[in-house]
Amino acid sequence: MKFLLTLSFLALAAVSHAQFIYPDEFESLREEEARRQSTAGGLHLPMFEPTVQNINDVESAPYYPPPLAQSGFQQQDQPDSRPPAASPPVRVNGKPTNNPFDTFLPPRWRDHVINIISRGVTKFTLDMDHAIEKSSPANSRENLLFSPVSLTLTLAMVMLASNGKTFEEVTKILGLKSGVDISHHSEIVHQIFGLLIQQSEQMQLLDPTAPQCKLAFGIFVEDGYPVREQFKAVSEKVYKSEVISVDFSHHNRQAQSVINDWVSNKTNHKIKNMLYEPPSPLTDVIITSALYFSGEWEQHFMEGSTKRKPFTIENGETVYVDMMYNGGYFPFYEDKQLGVKIIGFPYKGHEVTMYAILPNNPGAAALREMKHRLTPEIIENLIANMKNSSCILSYPKMKLSSTLKLQSALEALGLSSLFNPYTADLSVLSPGRAGFNRTQPPPPPSAPSRAPTTGFNGGFRQPTKTLHSDFTFEPRFHGARNNMYRRAKRQSRPIDQDFVDFLNSQKLPTFGVDELRNSAGISNPGLYADDVIHKVEMTVNEKGTEAAAATSVILDRSGDYKRFIANRPFVFFIRHDLAKAIWFWGTMNRPTPFYETP
Repeated sequence: MKFLLTLSFLALAAVSHAQFIYPDEFESLREEEARRQSTAGGLHLPMFEPTVQNINDVESAPYYPPPLAQSGFQQQDQPDSRPPAASPPVRVNGKPTNNPFDTFLPPRWRDHVINIISRGVTKFTLDMDHAIEKSSPANSRENLLFSPVSLTLTLAMVMLASNGKTFEEVTKILGLKSGVDISHHSEIVHQIFGLLIQQSEQMQLLDPTAPQCKLAFGIFVEDGYPVREQFKAVSEKVYKSEVISVDFSHHNRQAQSVINDWVSNKTNHKIKNMLYEPPSPLTDVIITSALYFSGEWEQHFMEGSTKRKPFTIENGETVYVDMMYNGGYFPFYEDKQLGVKIIGFPYKGHEVTMYAILPNNPGAAALREMKHRLTPEIIENLIANMKNSSCILSYPKMKLSSTLKLQSALEALGLSSLFNPYTADLSVLSPGRAGFNRTQPPPPPSAPSRAPTTGFNGGFRQPTKTLHSDFTFEPRFHGARNNMYRRAKRQSRPIDQDFVDFLNSQKLPTFGVDELRNSAGISNPGLYADDVIHKVEMTVNEKGTEAAAATSVILDRSGDYKRFIANRPFVFFIRHDLAKAIWFWGTMNRPTPFYETP
């Protein structure tokens, strides 16, 4: 399954006679200009006269990214040559926004739902980032890129399928907390995640210029293998997934073709080859999530301004990368206590933003130290304190690819039973079938530990080929003889009881999942996951479809502008600001492509 993220940039540059003024060259030019000018007034760059427009109608003015009300961006005074930044429109293309959180829930519970999603996804993002870092070689300089939303939603599908110890572990790493036993109210969680999916689907329906985001879930099951109706109902109605029968055992190449065709259709043929080799004939189930994203910046970069510049990884270690340049009004904040700068690059449609966090101290080691200090509360505070500010900036042009095998990271987070044929419990997905399991592993020499592990006893796993895909979560489930911890004590994963009472009053449809999970004698089919493979490809470049809204920035003599020069390691993430959900998270230690010489 190919994941393609195309980010369209168009930059604003100071131009006269084909001369570009780069932010890292600006200070020397500014000092020279100050010496030559003795009168007060605006400071103009050499050979550059800014375009000043007399605008009476703000609605017809070129757009300068306004702060998102949902994100709490604050206003900052702007020069008279610019229309003042306004609050984001409540109507898009003349139509009122149709936020599911607004139409389905009153404000009190809408905020409660957003907090459940955002805190859970953000905490999972940071936890996963730390777990991957710990499982990587010490002082690794490799880039890291993954999609928290896609992984969260796919783990939610695993939670839907699971029971006992596996259910407890999944709910824990998803960060589901508060007053009632989640095992009796898990359908509420799935309805909440369903709203997140609905939110992403509606962006382009309301505004064709908004980022395109396509989420698709497919459950491919061995012919004749039984799937419980409760699991099938929630996966289809809430997650919009399809349950499709294929013949892994005898026609695995045909199964490969079916899966690839399904992904291609779900992504408008943007993703054509999810599986590059046939799945193992031992496969019983493949759960697949596909995510396609394409977004265009509200303010673009111009290709002519891109210049090869040094990028410092650590002191004395430098590579050269293609840096893009821009200037204008962007959400910006500097937290001197934390020692970071954060800038936002809004996408068209006013709902999605890429944020970049740059430590004041340079180097990959300083970035790791900064990341270890981040919490969901700190990230929300950074965004809440951002103001639309006059900025000059440089940002790398990148083509990124990240392939992650996440079994070790998920085990380190506490999800160990899913990968163990003797402890996995996916009894809500299937009751199994007597005699259906084709091959059984030999029994272990001793009872496996309940503690998370970073590896397997060799006798626990059947040898299977690893499937590679461009963006996929693929637990391959195989038969297991028994489950030693089927009746492990459940922990309390509560949510607000008043919220539960409110939803019960709305008479929402129920699918019987919680009743099934808590029924006596539910049989364990003996399925377990082989691995989790996650690959993301992302392109960040200057291309766009619209001309720049403005071609000038006026800087007064005081130099009251913000500089964001991403020429050293930084963190970036793409967030849906209405739901406060992080779609992509990246650690940029060394942008690719890079060059040894200028």
